[in-house]
Amino acid sequence: MATLQNIRKRSGLLIGIVGFAMLAFILTDLLSSRGSVLQRDVNTILEVNGDKISSQQFFTRVQERIDAYITSSGDAGLTQSSRDQFLDLTYDEILRERIMGAEYEELGIQVTSEELWDVIITNPSVTSIQGFQNESGQFDPERIKQYIALLEEQRSTNPEVQTEWENWINFEQQLLDTQIQNKYNGLITKGLAATKLEGQIQYEERNTRNDIRLVFRPYTAINDSSITVSDADIKKYYSANKEDLFEQEEGRDIEYVVFNIQPSEEDVAAAAANFNEMMVDQIVYNSETNQNDTILGFVNTDDDSAFINANSEQSRYFGQYFREGQLDAQYDSLMFANEPGYIYGPYRDGDFYRAVKLIENSTQPDSVRARHILIAYQGAERAAPEVIRTPQEAQVLADSLFEVVKASPGQFADFAAQYSDGPTKTKGGDLDWFQPGTMAANFNNYVFNNEKGDIGLVITQFGFHIIEITNQGGNSPVVKVGVLDMRILPSNETEDRIYAESNSLAGSASSLEEFRSKAAELGAEVRPATNLRPLDKTVPGLLASRQIVRWSFNEQNDEGATNIFDLSNQVVVVYLTKIREEGFAAIDDVRAQIDGRVRREKKGEMIQAEMEGASNLDDLAQSLGVQVNTIAGVTFANNSIQGVGTEPLVAAIAAGLPLNTLSEPIIGNTGVIMIEVTNRTEATPQENYDTQIQQIANQYVSRVNSEVFETLKSKATIVDNRASFQ
Repeated sequence: MATLQNIRKRSGLLIGIVGFAMLAFILTDLLSSRGSVLQRDVNTILEVNGDKISSQQFFTRVQERIDAYITSSGDAGLTQSSRDQFLDLTYDEILRERIMGAEYEELGIQVTSEELWDVIITNPSVTSIQGFQNESGQFDPERIKQYIALLEEQRSTNPEVQTEWENWINFEQQLLDTQIQNKYNGLITKGLAATKLEGQIQYEERNTRNDIRLVFRPYTAINDSSITVSDADIKKYYSANKEDLFEQEEGRDIEYVVFNIQPSEEDVAAAAANFNEMMVDQIVYNSETNQNDTILGFVNTDDDSAFINANSEQSRYFGQYFREGQLDAQYDSLMFANEPGYIYGPYRDGDFYRAVKLIENSTQPDSVRARHILIAYQGAERAAPEVIRTPQEAQVLADSLFEVVKASPGQFADFAAQYSDGPTKTKGGDLDWFQPGTMAANFNNYVFNNEKGDIGLVITQFGFHIIEITNQGGNSPVVKVGVLDMRILPSNETEDRIYAESNSLAGSASSLEEFRSKAAELGAEVRPATNLRPLDKTVPGLLASRQIVRWSFNEQNDEGATNIFDLSNQVVVVYLTKIREEGFAAIDDVRAQIDGRVRREKKGEMIQAEMEGASNLDDLAQSLGVQVNTIAGVTFANNSIQGVGTEPLVAAIAAGLPLNTLSEPIIGNTGVIMIEVTNRTEATPQENYDTQIQQIANQYVSRVNSEVFETLKSKATIVDNRASFQ
């Protein structure tokens, strides 16, 4: 329990002493253009309600998350997208800590050690651990205390125990955070209650059904060309709806041209010539012996393995046997129809020239039955925790046991039961029948390349295996092949030409029109990318292009700025076409959107005028050239109207409209509708509305859990400078 008394709380930021050196730095920064600390603190990556988080703090937290993930998963090969996820998770975590932490502190919400202990010993992930259960299989809290005491005692001398101790502390912290959050949410939900009236209203909204007749005239019935939208209409709509509809985030628009750095026809021809030289023998003068030496090519080499591994750029030769159907389809059958020394190629395969040589043909069993004794060591794949021998100790034991087993094969099963670390030890090490490729590579090669009754010793990622081949079945042809390859690369001349074209495009782009014109002259396609965000990881259509996003948001760049970027096998010329500042969109940027909305409004007014004064739906339908539709079972809670679409206003008006009374023309989402209610089936009164009350209460709780943080976040003052550091 000692650790429960020392649950670590994250401390606030330390306030340093501002000395003369810092003052000099600030004054220097104030005097520099576009770099004033009045604009932003260059070392602050995030600020929440005045609480600053430095880039060092932030990225330390990110790395801690990554290290913890790698430790728990063993996955050290994180992709960039995975690392970006850790950045986002850390950002969200810090926001939640600062925003919610302030709330907890203000309200004095705490969790005592006793409360936390109760949470721990009732947590399913704890109570289900076998090590925390007694001899009768019952959960025993005392075993947790013993476990914690043992960790605390040994952590200073054992790094693995220290790691386990840190994991336990983090687990406690997670439970603590969750419990505090539950208390906070509980305070809110206790103040929320669903009343009987709310339950009754919900019940009636869902169960009072209206049968209606309607006449519907869609906006599409009027051609856009018949509607005139003036500049005054646009401005009026913009002014009336600016704050509701046209708020915008910071964004950038660019246009770009991609020059792929790929080999020219001359480069391909040169690569073919070079590859053909590797295929044949070369006569080379030896200045030391004053004689000509013959360097054997791929066709005549007497050491295919060494030749391939020394000269191939991608392929390696491992002496592996292949069965028919396992090789590339274009030469698979040929390798089984010819004799060793046969060569397929040279041929072009994408960015490579290749040649494939048949090195050996043979036969192998279709299946094998074998048994083994596995001598594992600490750190080997799937090694049990109780295996603590070193690799050297494992090899000594395996070598000794191998000699004994070879001398006494009849005792193999007994030795397996006594020494094997594999799950088959209880079956004398028997692995039953298996197909090629089922086992680890070295294991597979031994059992399929040797004979029934042979006993061998091999090493795999699981440890040392003493193997006896007990049976073999079937027989199929196999081949060994070697692949020689050479990548086709662009020459220096080709790269120089591409860079010259990209520089020419960037240098002549004094306007967007000139940029497009010059690109067309070069035969290059101009691609747009609109509404980039500061934290976007890529530009649509370009991989690994974060640097372009960062450049587009550089405050020193104005509209019309250009730049050249080196990406993977590509040169990209970018033209910055639009800068959108956070705030409200300019009227010209949303003119097309407003035009469509105003046009629809005018259509609605025209159709509404056509419908006004109608005395019955049949006459109205005839005058409009449409039909009267009958819809049954419309409820207030379900606002989807068959044949019309989602029209909440229609459903609402139907719920309160007297029977057999025409409504006013309803300007809806998809057109103008006029209805009458022909029949109403009232909801049957209930003795109580407990089910509805509980549903509403559950909705309140769900909204508290999901929306409280987002609501507080929207009210917080957050300065996010991540885009400047990523």
